[in-house]
Amino acid sequence: AGRFEDGRYVPCTSERAPYCERCRPFNPCAACTGVCLKPEMDCTYPHSIYFALFSPHLIKVGVSRTERLEKRWREQGADMGVEVARCENGQVARAIEHRLKSLVGDRVSTASKMKGLAKPLDTKSWDGLLARTKPMGTPVRLHYFDEPLTTEPQPWSVEEHSTIAGNGLGCKGNLFVFEHMGMVRVIDMRDLLGFELVSEPQRTAVQTGLGYFEGCGEDERIRDATSPNP
Repeated sequence: AGRFEDGRYVPCTSERAPYCERCRPFNPCAACTGVCLKPEMDCTYPHSIYFALFSPHLIKVGVSRTERLEKRWREQGADMGVEVARCENGQVARAIEHRLKSLVGDRVSTASKMKGLAKPLDTKSWDGLLARTKPMGTPVRLHYFDEPLTTEPQPWSVEEHSTIAGNGLGCKGNLFVFEHMGMVRVIDMRDLLGFELVSEPQRTAVQTGLGYFEGCGEDERIRDATSPNP
């Protein structure tokens, strides 16, 4: 967040940084509905329109370059994905996506993705949508964890100068799931801007009584890189 002036970095002063409107770059391709917003169209390579399913039953439509279609599903944390159609360029794909928005939305919130982490898939609406639209591709099931989550992870609020310790269970899109002191927790990794991941033998002090601390052994920590006492 911020800007460069004469080769010097100037931090953003907004309280909403790094997600304020001044620092968030405008992506004309994301806003495209079939009419190119750029001075010259440059998305002249194959694009795919897709449906993605997020547990338990949330569906969205989207567009991706064909060559990175499955990677795009994983970036979003989709549980299933299917290629609906393929076009010669992004402009045509966005026009088709815009029409399909009358059937399903084009986004799923992070909060909704968190709530569905441990829930089984309900494919009733998904199956009905595929029967109605007849996609060109075969549905792909995506997996993110070695073992299915049986407990709904509790969101962890990241605070400035904080340290987070625990064992990582996996990443699903931008969601990092880990175990901390017997509890399964989840963090939106976008909230970790400015933090660093430290993986090394350390002793972490845990207070077990009045004036008494006990080391809890080795851990992996996510540490605020701006902390005066890292």
